[in-house]
Amino acid sequence: MAADSALIVVAPSDSVETIIQKVRGAGAGSVELLVADGTSALQVLSGFARLRQSIARDRIELLVISSDEKTLDSARLNQFDALGVHGTRVTLPVAPGNGDAYTTRSLNVDELDRATKPIADPDADFLNALDEVSAQNRYADLSDEDAEMFAALDDLSDTLQRSDTTRRGAGPDDSLAAALDEWDAATDEERATRPRSTAEDWDSAFVETGAAPRRRMSASDIDLSDDDRRRQQGARRSEVRRDRIRERATPVLEGARRLRGGRDDRRLDLEGAEDFAAVRRRRLLTLALALAVLLLLAFLGFWYFSNRATVAVTMPTANSAGRTFNNEAIAITAAQTDQNAAAVQAVPVSADAEFTTHGQVTSETLSPASSAKGVVTLINTIAQQIQLPAGTELVGTNAQGQEVRFTLDVPATVPPAVTATSLSGVSTQYGTIDVGVTARSPGSASNVGENSIKQILIPGQQPIVSDTSNFLIRHAPIGGGSDQPQRVVTNDDVQRVLGDALTGLYNAGVQALRSKLSDSQQTIDLLSIYPDPKALGKSENYELPIVSPPVGQVVDSDTAAFSVTVKTHFLALAVPIGRPLDKQLEQAGPQHFNQLTPPPCKPDEQQYTTVTNPRWNGKSLLVDATITCASGQGVPASTLSLVRDAVRGHSRAEAEAQLQKLQQQGLIGTYTLPPDRDRFPGFDPMLNIQVDPNAAAPDQTAPTAAPTPGTP
Repeated sequence: MAADSALIVVAPSDSVETIIQKVRGAGAGSVELLVADGTSALQVLSGFARLRQSIARDRIELLVISSDEKTLDSARLNQFDALGVHGTRVTLPVAPGNGDAYTTRSLNVDELDRATKPIADPDADFLNALDEVSAQNRYADLSDEDAEMFAALDDLSDTLQRSDTTRRGAGPDDSLAAALDEWDAATDEERATRPRSTAEDWDSAFVETGAAPRRRMSASDIDLSDDDRRRQQGARRSEVRRDRIRERATPVLEGARRLRGGRDDRRLDLEGAEDFAAVRRRRLLTLALALAVLLLLAFLGFWYFSNRATVAVTMPTANSAGRTFNNEAIAITAAQTDQNAAAVQAVPVSADAEFTTHGQVTSETLSPASSAKGVVTLINTIAQQIQLPAGTELVGTNAQGQEVRFTLDVPATVPPAVTATSLSGVSTQYGTIDVGVTARSPGSASNVGENSIKQILIPGQQPIVSDTSNFLIRHAPIGGGSDQPQRVVTNDDVQRVLGDALTGLYNAGVQALRSKLSDSQQTIDLLSIYPDPKALGKSENYELPIVSPPVGQVVDSDTAAFSVTVKTHFLALAVPIGRPLDKQLEQAGPQHFNQLTPPPCKPDEQQYTTVTNPRWNGKSLLVDATITCASGQGVPASTLSLVRDAVRGHSRAEAEAQLQKLQQQGLIGTYTLPPDRDRFPGFDPMLNIQVDPNAAAPDQTAPTAAPTPGTP
């Protein structure tokens, strides 16, 4: 018996709790339960289930040894290793002086030492020789139960051999051996008081009736090799169990010995490994066949759908011309459109937006840099002073004959003329004043020649003309005006960045519209935004751009930068997420035109409606539409058969030629062939002929371009 194993005897009266305490008290990792017949606690599944739950936490391996079939079945169904004893019954010894034969006694170490007697030398030699017999040779021809039982007996012999008169120690195996010795002695005494039965007689179980009794074997009768002795080291029962498991894991060959299934297969209660292997082979074969069938079906399905050709045709049209509708208003509603299929579910949204972009003046322009300045002498010939207030201008001409205006640097008063009488006569002295003037416009054009200023413009008075009135203007040439190359904002510079500014304005408008949404289940439909990028190309759809510095002004010489700011007011419709405007119009548009009075088409005609150019002007959702009326009789089955004949087994060119003939005969409208087909299949299941009810009629009038929406 292995050093970490224990043998525990279970009496019929023991409860599950008592058995659990015994197993845990053994303190071993491997426990063998010797269960007597009639142990009711372990004859039911619940007993072993509770035992399994308890020892699972302690990681204890358990082997059940019993001759009770109910106990063995319960153990196997609870996935315990079970060793069945056949030909005899597992009973408990009746110790002398004890009234109850099934009372389990707990013996301490001292009692075991006193109760244990040394084994006889011939028996010890015999058991020692059995220990050295090869496990493979000894157990190869035995069933699982027999091999387990004999291995357990071999482990027991190890314990008995380690017990001698001196008792080298009081370990768990020594105590167990002493208990078994006491059990053996009690059994001998019991058998001496009653007749021997066949079930209890070892010779009667293994020797035929009337045969000579077996001779007890001694150690000298067994000759072992060194290899056999080496393989006998350790616990034989554990080694046998491992060998059995390896045999179960090895595929069963033809003619091999039948073996019981492993622990995981006990519940199946198979007769042998060959039956299990046959069942497994049948299952694998069935699974392989099913997998092959599935793969074949998948391949056939893939081949069928990848090679099937679909040809779509439309109904022939009537001779009626299409009707065109422009600026037709479609109803909108904030609620679901279940009650009104001709309405679109949407909510109006509006927002202001602006955007600023920056540009750079890339070219230099020769522009006025400084203004002409000078001094003008004003002469008053009358005896009345003349006031020249702020705003008074002096007008002259330059060398090119262009008018040049000057302003007074400071207001001035021209003194009056003074007349004096003397012996020599009467003399008059004119009033004279010198004033500083500056040209109103800079540049070289503001320079004038000598005495080129001829007029004085006093606010609120008539012009005073020099040399033709009582006022004279005299001055030297006035210069100082100059032109220099400078970077000045021009209209070309503004137009160059205006496109980017309007694009940014549209994007800012979209963001501003989205910020107005309060329902997370809605989104702004881009088709409904007004003004859209195309409409923003017209200046009436946005405010006058703000340019800084203004056009004509000089920009900073270091950066040459200027900015353009544009603003406008945006309108749009908010629609439910997943229901864009164009998708809703696919249903609402035709429904709207179906409700017109009178209807666009006759009762026996099929109506084709094409809705285009949806737009929102802030008040109404406008669309354009073209309606074509076609024959409502559909495509007859005979015509579909002709279409099938036209393409079956033919090349693409041949099929198109045949379908065009059907068109000319007025049997079909348009047709659509798969684009990746050069030749069509030659049998009908691979041809799919469809009638497309939504295709546009061949003579349908094209929708007219919608006018650009005006400002609402």
